[in-house]
Amino acid sequence: MDPILILWIGGGLAVIMLLIGVFTTVTSERSVVQQRLGQLTDTEIKRERPKQTSTPLTNWLNRRVEGTSWAEKVSRNLARADIKIKPGEYIALLVISGFFVGFVFWFLTGRSSILLGIPGVGLGVMLPGMYVKSQQGKRLVRFNDQLGDMLN
Repeated sequence: MDPILILWIGGGLAVIMLLIGVFTTVTSERSVVQQRLGQLTDTEIKRERPKQTSTPLTNWLNRRVEGTSWAEKVSRNLARADIKIKPGEYIALLVISGFFVGFVFWFLTGRSSILLGIPGVGLGVMLPGMYVKSQQGKRLVRFNDQLGDMLN
């Protein structure tokens, strides 16, 4: 089988899974804090909980990593960033982003050698972690901004 065809198929699957992940994150439930605060106010609007759809791949990954210290660490970091995905979905995102950025590096360097895509794979695997850290920082800033009001 032609390696370029494999890369195109893999890239297409990566983009599709990335779009599914973004859609799931955007349309996911409100955070636990928002739900608890909503219970205390009279103006909360009753909403149906959206159905969580997950793929067999992410279900399998979640079962495999469930209970490991790495999955607990990832879960904690995702919760701190208020990102509503499971550790298995995060693993899939790491693989997809690594493959996609590696393919882009390989493609942009003239398709002369697959070794030129390896730095892109490394960068692609690091991107989701950098995003999670930035979201954690933003959430911490929002929390600190509200802390003074709560103390008053």
